[in-house]
Amino acid sequence: MKANKKILGTKERGITLIALVITIIVLLILAGVSIAMLTGQNGILTQAQKAKNETEDAAQNEANILDSYQDIIYDTITEVSQVEDNNPGVLEGSGTEEDPYTISSVEDFVVFSDNVTKGNTYQNQYVELKQSLDFKSNKSYVNSEKTDFCGYEGELKTELTEGKGFITIGTTEEKPFMGEFNGNGNSIIGLTIKSENENQGLFCNNEGIIKNLNIINSKISGNYTVGSIASINKGEILNCLSQGVELTTKLGECGGICGKSNGKIEGCVNKSDITGIGSIGGIAAVNITEGEVLSCYNIGNICVSENSSNVGGIV
Repeated sequence: MKANKKILGTKERGITLIALVITIIVLLILAGVSIAMLTGQNGILTQAQKAKNETEDAAQNEANILDSYQDIIYDTITEVSQVEDNNPGVLEGSGTEEDPYTISSVEDFVVFSDNVTKGNTYQNQYVELKQSLDFKSNKSYVNSEKTDFCGYEGELKTELTEGKGFITIGTTEEKPFMGEFNGNGNSIIGLTIKSENENQGLFCNNEGIIKNLNIINSKISGNYTVGSIASINKGEILNCLSQGVELTTKLGECGGICGKSNGKIEGCVNKSDITGIGSIGGIAAVNITEGEVLSCYNIGNICVSENSSNVGGIV
């Protein structure tokens, strides 16, 4: 009997709702409102839906305007200068010590990364960063809305900061950087690296020299070996700084400057917070026997789980 009552109650509610709708329509008709006036091209219901759509469009336009204002505000407060690059995506210079390849814009930096990823090691060649670049600022791009550029299908700045993120320089140990990269005291700002590849850093595998470079206010995360400047270092990292970088590893090794080093790290400073499971170090997570860590210091926070195997302020 209880089941029958529930079914009957449902039917009664359904009948009541139908009766209510019919009553409203009848009242509107009696008030001189025809069905055509309700549902026609210029009917009340049609106009109501149109007004709703216009309101949503206006809200979206307002959001777009606010986004553009945010870009303007960010471009105003960032300390980087407007880039001057007549050939974005082309590294000027011949690669010699006297005439090094120069990186003048984000477009240049992306092409440089792509070149190493495709197997150009830059061995016995020199590369310089001409000025600081902020990946979140239009001032660091010649055209931040460029599409279909070096594997980034959407608008370049959006892809680098909100989409797939920056593709690390050299993606495997078989494709290292073997040249000399001089940051000239300049900074890479607003970098986002979040690929599912195991090893992540600005450089994946350094077998050359990286010097005088700062990584500022960025996010770098990976599944295994993670570092701000390099994931793996078999060369030299000299006078570099990591500041305000969120460094995270899910499983393995994470260091403020380098994840795993079998080379030299000298004169480097970490002011970034590090989070992970496994081996965690303020400068390098793992320093293999032949590696050297000289004249470095760390003031970043190190946050580890109880399952972390090795933890150190420096190494």
